[in-house]
Amino acid sequence: MRVLQGMGPFVSQTCARVRTGVLVCILALAVVACGQVGTSSSQSNDGSTAQGVPGSGTGNPSNPQTLSIGGTPAPSVIAGQAYSFTPSVNSQKGSGALSFTIANKPDWATFDASSGRLSGTPSAASSGTFANIEISVSNGKSSASLTPFSILVVAPVTISGSPATSVAVGSPYSFQPTVNAPPGVALTYYVQNRPTWATYDPATGELSGTPTQTGTFPNIVISVSDGFQSVSLAAFTITVTSPTPTNNPPTISGSPKTGVTAGSMYTFTPKASANDRKTVLRAGT
Repeated sequence: MRVLQGMGPFVSQTCARVRTGVLVCILALAVVACGQVGTSSSQSNDGSTAQGVPGSGTGNPSNPQTLSIGGTPAPSVIAGQAYSFTPSVNSQKGSGALSFTIANKPDWATFDASSGRLSGTPSAASSGTFANIEISVSNGKSSASLTPFSILVVAPVTISGSPATSVAVGSPYSFQPTVNAPPGVALTYYVQNRPTWATYDPATGELSGTPTQTGTFPNIVISVSDGFQSVSLAAFTITVTSPTPTNNPPTISGSPKTGVTAGSMYTFTPKASANDRKTVLRAGT
């Protein structure tokens, strides 16, 4: 008993050291376990191991290959002109061959299933909106779709007319082009190199005015736009000339008597006038 009582301090120190060692071991095991949390791996097709990254989709066994599709297709095309759009695709190397599909393809367009290219030339009869077009791509394991879009086919606008190319000083001039556009389409007209003596109506395209001096006014261009397209009339020139002198013929009037008594004097004097003061009147038989 006395021996055990003498070893009391030694036993207490030994127990304290054992407890400390146990705590250190527990802490070390906890650190190792925490290092494994949040890490996963998956086996790829080539046998390599990919580490999982939260939010990236990489290493997800249900979607082993990343695939995306993008691009901005033109929202409109003028009838009679070519339309073409090919989406861009981002796919991991070795993910397999790509195949494309389309929903709500316009009837005037063709579609290439190997490249995703949508192309065609609509006619005026196809004028209108083709909505909810959706192009998708697949690599055999995953797929992606472009945001649905619309294509507006705009009817072509034409402008025509034959403006007069000369006018005399003091004489009125007027020209309004003829435009072929669908009913209800808002049109805006423009003019380049407008003569200084003329005015212009942007709502009708009429060019009008009365020149006060001679001169040549070249390269006049009248254009019209519907907001999608702009067409122009061929450039023309207006030459302002001096007025042509007027030469109005004189007038003569009167009612001569149709009878006279034998032996009596007959006389008749007509009335004559000239609009031009420089004209000299002469009597003739």
